[in-house]
Amino acid sequence: MENTPSKSKLSQWLDELQQESWQLELIISGFVIFLLIGVYDPLIGLEAYLSKVVASADGQDHFLIPYFVLLAAWFCCLINLLIHVFLRGLWISTVGLRYVSGEIDYSQLRLTKRFERYIKRKAGSFDRYIDNLERLCSVIFAFTFLIVFMLISIGLFSIFLQVTMGRFWNYVEESGSESLEWVHNGIAFLLVGSAIIYFIDFVTLGRLKRVKWLSVVYYPIYRLMSWLTLSNIYRPLYYNLVDNKFGRWVGILLVPYLVIAALLSSLTYRGYQYYPDDLDRHPTRLRKAHYADEETYESRRLPVTIPSKYVDNGYLEVFIPYIPIMDDEAVTFVCDSIKPHHEPNFEVDGIISFRDDNPDASPEELLDCLSKLYQVYVNDSLYQDLHYFFEEKGETAQPGLTTIINVSQYGRGEQLLYIDSYRYISSQDTIKARSRARIPFWIE
Repeated sequence: MENTPSKSKLSQWLDELQQESWQLELIISGFVIFLLIGVYDPLIGLEAYLSKVVASADGQDHFLIPYFVLLAAWFCCLINLLIHVFLRGLWISTVGLRYVSGEIDYSQLRLTKRFERYIKRKAGSFDRYIDNLERLCSVIFAFTFLIVFMLISIGLFSIFLQVTMGRFWNYVEESGSESLEWVHNGIAFLLVGSAIIYFIDFVTLGRLKRVKWLSVVYYPIYRLMSWLTLSNIYRPLYYNLVDNKFGRWVGILLVPYLVIAALLSSLTYRGYQYYPDDLDRHPTRLRKAHYADEETYESRRLPVTIPSKYVDNGYLEVFIPYIPIMDDEAVTFVCDSIKPHHEPNFEVDGIISFRDDNPDASPEELLDCLSKLYQVYVNDSLYQDLHYFFEEKGETAQPGLTTIINVSQYGRGEQLLYIDSYRYISSQDTIKARSRARIPFWIE
C-alpha cells in the first residue's frame, strides 16, 4: 500500500514530462547534429592513427572495429536526427496551423462526393495526422539510439571473437595439434552460430522466444549473447519500442533501413568510361600519397613519400615507413642477434610514466639493420651507401627511415625512384626483395 502513491507520483511526473519532451528532442537533435558535423574531420583522421597501431604488430586488427562502429554510428545518427528535425519541424507547423484553422472542414472544399469520400479516407482527421507525426518523431528519436546501441553490441562481439579466437589460434599453431584445431573451429562455429540466431531473434522482434520447444536451447544462447553484447543496457528501450503496433512496424524496418543506409553510403556514379579506376599500384598512375605536399594520406597503405613531384635543389629526400607486420620478421632474419628496443604493448607515458625500454638495445645497430631491408634505385642506378636517419612523419608521427639522395647528376626532366624491400617468406625460410614503391619525379 505504501508503494502505490510513489508509483502514482512517478507516473504522473513522467506523463507531465513526456508532454514537453519534444522540446528536449529538438534541442538534443540540433546540438548532436552540430557536434557530428564538427567531428567529421577528426573522425576521418583517427583512421590514420589506428592504422598505425594495427601496422605495429600482427593480431591488432581489432583496434579498427571500434572505429568502424563509431563511423557507422556517426552516419546513422546524422541521417536519423536530420529526418527527426525535419519531421519535428513539420509537426510544429501542423500544430501552428491547427491553432489558426482547427480541423479540416471538408464542406468548405466543395468537392464532388467521389473525391470527398476518397480524400476523407486518405487524409482523415487533422488531429489524427498531428498525433501520428508526434508518435513517429518520438519513435525515430528512440530508434536512433537503439541503432547506436545495436552497432556497439556488434562491435563488442566482434572484438571478443577476434581477440579470443585469435589468441586461441596462435596457441593452436604453436602446439601443432590437430585436435586443438578442431576444438578452435568448433568453438568459433558455435559462437558465430549463436550470434546469428540472436540477431535473427532481435530483428524478428523476439519471435524465437515465443517458440516453446526452442526455449530450452535458445535460453542459454540468449543469456550468453546478452552478456557478450551488453544488451541489458538498452533492452528496456527495445521492448518498449516493440510492445505496440506502431513501434513494431518501426522495428520490422530495422534491417531494411540498415541495408538501404549501407547502399546509400556506398553509392557512387562511375563515369569516364575510358578511364580505368583500379590503378592502385599500376605504373601508369600518379599516387598523391607519395608526395608530401599533395596533402593526402592513404592511411592503410603507409606509403613511401618524397617532398614533391619537383626537385629544384639537386637533393631528393625519401621517407620509408617502418611497418612492423611487414618488416619485423625480415629484421630478425637479417640480424638474428639484434635486440629490440622494447616489446609492443600498452604503456603509461604522460604525467605518470612507466616505460619498459631495453637498455642493451643500440639505436645505431637498429638503424643499420633496418636500412639493410631496402634497396633504392633512381632510374637504373642502385644506391648502396645511403645514410639513413630515424624520423617520424605526418600527423600520426609514423616511424620510419629517411635518407637524402644526390640527384644533381641527372638532367632536367622525368626521373624514376624505385624502392624494393626484403620480406620474410616463412614457407622457404628466406627473404626476398619485393617492390615497395615506384615514384616518378621531375628535376627542374
